Amino acid sequence: DRDRLSFDPRQQYRSVVAQQGRVMVPADFNEAQEIAGEEQRAEARDFVGPSGTPDNGYAIIVPAPSAAFDFGIGEGSMYVGGLRVHLSHGPLNILAYSNSYFTQPDWLDPSPVTNPLQEYIYLQLREREISAVEDPTLKDVALGGPDTTQRTRIVQRIERRDTTASNCDDALAAQQKVWQAGGETFDPDSMRLTSLATLQVSFDTSGPPPTPCDPVAQGGYLGAENQLIRVRISGKDKFVWGFDNSSFLYRVTLGSDKQTLTFDAPPVDSFHFPEAKQVVEVLRTTAKLPDGGLIAADVGQLFKLDDPYVPETQSVKLPVAYTASAGTPQLFLRVWKREVQFTAGTPAPLEGTGVLVTLKATGGVFHIGDFWAFAVRPFTPNKIYPQRYFDGPQPPEGPRQWVCPLAIIGWTSGVGTLIADCRNRFDDLVTLTKRKTGASCCTVLVKPEDLKAGVTLQTIIDQLPPRSTLCLQPGAYPLFAPLLLTSKHDGLTIEACNGAAEILKDPHSTASFLDGMVVLRQAHNVTIRGLRFLLPPVQFPGVLAGYGPAELAKIVGPDLSHLQTAIGIRLANSLNFHIEDCEFFFQTADVLALFEAGIFAMDNCSGLVLKNNEFRHQAGQPRLPALPPGNNEVRFGFLMVPSITKLTLPTNLVAGGSQLAPQTPLREAVIFAAPAPTVDAVTVAATLDDGLIQGNVFFGLTSAALIYADLGDVRVESNTVRGCYSGIQLYGLKFRMVDPALEPFSSVWWDFPFAVGSAIGQGFPFPQGFTPSQTIDVKAAGVFAFLKFPSDRLLLNLVNLNIIYTSVHFSGFSKFQPAMPISIVATANDMDTVLKDVSTGCAFVFWGEVNNTDSRVVVSANSLRGRVPFDGFPVAAVMWAKHGSITGNLILNEANDSQKRSLIVGPLSISQATLVAVTGNTMLGQPILPLRDIQDKQPPPFDRWDPMNLITP
Repeated sequence: DRDRLSFDPRQQYRSVVAQQGRVMVPADFNEAQEIAGEEQRAEARDFVGPSGTPDNGYAIIVPAPSAAFDFGIGEGSMYVGGLRVHLSHGPLNILAYSNSYFTQPDWLDPSPVTNPLQEYIYLQLREREISAVEDPTLKDVALGGPDTTQRTRIVQRIERRDTTASNCDDALAAQQKVWQAGGETFDPDSMRLTSLATLQVSFDTSGPPPTPCDPVAQGGYLGAENQLIRVRISGKDKFVWGFDNSSFLYRVTLGSDKQTLTFDAPPVDSFHFPEAKQVVEVLRTTAKLPDGGLIAADVGQLFKLDDPYVPETQSVKLPVAYTASAGTPQLFLRVWKREVQFTAGTPAPLEGTGVLVTLKATGGVFHIGDFWAFAVRPFTPNKIYPQRYFDGPQPPEGPRQWVCPLAIIGWTSGVGTLIADCRNRFDDLVTLTKRKTGASCCTVLVKPEDLKAGVTLQTIIDQLPPRSTLCLQPGAYPLFAPLLLTSKHDGLTIEACNGAAEILKDPHSTASFLDGMVVLRQAHNVTIRGLRFLLPPVQFPGVLAGYGPAELAKIVGPDLSHLQTAIGIRLANSLNFHIEDCEFFFQTADVLALFEAGIFAMDNCSGLVLKNNEFRHQAGQPRLPALPPGNNEVRFGFLMVPSITKLTLPTNLVAGGSQLAPQTPLREAVIFAAPAPTVDAVTVAATLDDGLIQGNVFFGLTSAALIYADLGDVRVESNTVRGCYSGIQLYGLKFRMVDPALEPFSSVWWDFPFAVGSAIGQGFPFPQGFTPSQTIDVKAAGVFAFLKFPSDRLLLNLVNLNIIYTSVHFSGFSKFQPAMPISIVATANDMDTVLKDVSTGCAFVFWGEVNNTDSRVVVSANSLRGRVPFDGFPVAAVMWAKHGSITGNLILNEANDSQKRSLIVGPLSISQATLVAVTGNTMLGQPILPLRDIQDKQPPPFDRWDPMNLITP
C-alpha cells in the first residue's frame, strides 16, 4: 500500500514543500511526517537525554498487586530516545491496579514466569503500523467504508529477564550480551535496539550468450508493475518476501478441522487471491486498542499453500493443522510471495523478478522479524529506490525498537522486593526555576542515588534545622533501620516531590523493624506527605504486656512464636501528626499468624490528621481469623488502643483448659468465675482529640480503623472502605456493657478482629526508648469472665487475653477523668464490608462511655453496607451518645437472616433517656432504636423513631 520509501536522514531535509499544479504522491506525505517526527525526537533527546521521567512514570511497584511474581506499573510518562510514551490507569479503580505485568494493556499474553530469584525489568517499545483491518474505525463510513490511511503506534511491553546483577549498570551490560547473541545491539545514546544484519539489492545478469539478432542481456527488474518489495527474516537462514509491501492482511476464522481459514472479507480483486505455492502467515492478536480494535502480532507461523484461495467459500486450506493459543480473540492472515533459504553473503534470487538480495549479519546471527522495503519500476529496470540499497548494504527499515531500563527485583516466595530503580528522573523547567529562585519550600532535596555508605535518611534528617522540609524525589529509599523522629525533629515535614517516594526495608538489613518503618517518639507537629510504605514483615519477639515467650506460651499457646508483625508508622505520644496522600501496601505472607497496621498509635496522639491516604492489601479480601484449620491474620489501616505492661495473672487463669469441639459457640465456653479472680497491671491510656480522618481508602484489610481511646472531637469524613471485614470503629476509653448477657451488642467480646487485634495491640512492646506520658497502676482488678481453651487455640486464647485486658481497663479507667467532651461527626463515608461467601463485622461503630453526660454524635449521609448475621453486630451502631443525630444514611445488612440488624442506637433502657434523633435513613434489616424523649408525650406510633425512616426487615 506504499509506492516507495523516500525519507533519507543523510539528506538533512527540513520539510516537504508542495508546488502548484504538481502531483502529490503518498511518499511525499509520508516523508513529511518522518522528517517532522525525527526532528522532534532528536530535539527531545537533546533536552531530556537518552531517557527520563518527569512524573515518576513506569515505577515498578512491589509487593505484587495480585498474583505471585507480579508487580505493579505506575502511571505517568517516560521519554525514551526522544519518544514520549504514557501509561495511565484510567478511571479510579480502588479494587486493583489496572497495570501490572500480567495485565499489560499492550500485551495480552505476557511471557510466563517460573520461580525467578532476581530479575531485570525494562520497557521495550516497538513501532507498529496499524491498518483498518486491525482497527475498523479507520474506515471512512461517509465514503462507503473504504480505508484511507493507516496509523503508526508505539506498542509497549514490560519485559523481565533473569539477572544476577545487583545494580542497574551491570544488569544492562549483561542484557546487552543477550541481545547481541540474538542478533541485536543496543545504543545507550539513542536507546535504540537495532539489528546487526544488512541487506543489499542487485540484479541477475545471468542469461544466454548474446546473438546478432538479440540485444545484449542487461539484467534488471523483470516485472510489469511498479512494486514495493518487502523482505523479512523468518528464520536463522530463511526470509520471506512479497509484493505490495506485504501489506495485505485479513481477519480470518479457524475452522473445526484446524486447517481451513475463512476470510472475514475477500481480497480486493482476483489478482490478490492467494495462490498455490504462495506463503501465508497466521498471526495472533497481540494487543487490544481502547476502542475495541485488535493489533495483530508482527510475526506468526508460516505455511506454504498446496491449494489456492477458494472464492466460493472465501477460504484457504493450510497444509497442516494450526493450533490457536488459548485467549487470542482474533486470528489474522498476511500473504507473502515466497519463503527463501539463503546463505549469508551469497545473493539470493526473488523468483521471477530478476532481483537478488544479499544478507549479512555481524556475528552471523539474524534476528527474526527484521525487514527491508525497496521499490522497483519497469520503466527504470536497473534502478532501486532508494538508491542506497543498490549502492551498499543497508540496515533494516524495522521494526524500530527502543528500550528503557526500569528496575531490578528480588523474589522471595513470589513476593517481590525492589533492589534497584533504574529509571532516570528530571524536573520540568518550572520546578527547576522555582528551586533556583528559592520559591520552593524544600529545605533539602534528596534523590535515591544520594543515599550511599554513611548517608541515610536518618543521618540527613538528624542534621536538619528545626521545622525543616525534606523533599524526596521519586524512587526507592531503602531503610537499614527504622526511621526515628523525636522531639528534636518537631515541626519536620517529609514529603515526596514530583511523584511517590517508596519507603521500604533494605533487603540486606538485619535490623528489627518491630517498632515500624517510621517511629515518632514524642515528636510533635510532624507532617508526612506523598510517601509509599511497603510494610516489611518481621518476626515477633514473643513479648506481650511484659510477659516473655515462656509465660505467654502458658496463656495463649506455642503458636504465638510463629507470629509476624508489620507496621508502617508507629505513633507514641506525638501531637498534631499530619499524614496525607500516602500509600501503605500490606504484605502477603504465608505464615501461621500475622499482625499488621499501617499506622499504630498509642498514648496521646491528639491533633491527628489522616487525610487522603490509601491502605491496601492486594489479596482481594482479607483472610479472616478462623478456628483451626485456619489462619490468624489481622490487618488494620489505623489502630489506636491503650497499652498494658507488667500484667500479673492468677494461676487459675493459666492452668490449661478443657477441650472444645470446633463447632462450639464461643459464648458457651465462657466461665463466669465466682468469686472473680483478680489481676494487677500497669496501663497507659490512649487519647485522641481534634482528630480528622478524611478521604482515605481502605482495601482488603481486617479492619479499616479501630480506635479505643479517650475520645474528644473526632471527625470521620468521606472515607472509602472496600473488601474489609469491618469499617471504622470508635470506642470510648471507659466503654463497657452494663449487662453482657442482655446487651444485644454483646458480641463485641467475640469479634475476632477486635479481640485479636486489641489483644496484640494493647500488649505490644513500647517503642525502644519510649516513656509514656502517664501510667495507671491497677490493683486487684476483677476478671468477671474468662475462657479456658486448649493451648493450640491461639485465636481463642487471644480473645481470653483481651477479656483480661478489658477487665484491667474497666478498673484502671473507672476513675479516669476525660480531658474533653466526646464529639463525633461521621459524614459522607462509603463503607462496604460485604465479602464473598463470609459474614462481616460492623461498617461503622461509635460506642461512648456509660453515663457520659456530655457526648455528641452526628452520623449523616453515609453509605454503610455489610453482611452481618443476627448473632453478630449490626451494620452500624451508636451506643451511649447523650445527644446526636443519625440522618440521611443508607444502612444495608445483606445477610441471609430474617433477624438481621441494620442499626442499633442505645442505651435501650427506658430509664436511660437519649436525645438522639434517627430520621430519614434507608435501612435493610430491622433496627433497634430508642424511644423518643420520655418527656415528649407523642401518640403512637410517633413515640418511636421507626416511622421516620424507610425500613425493610
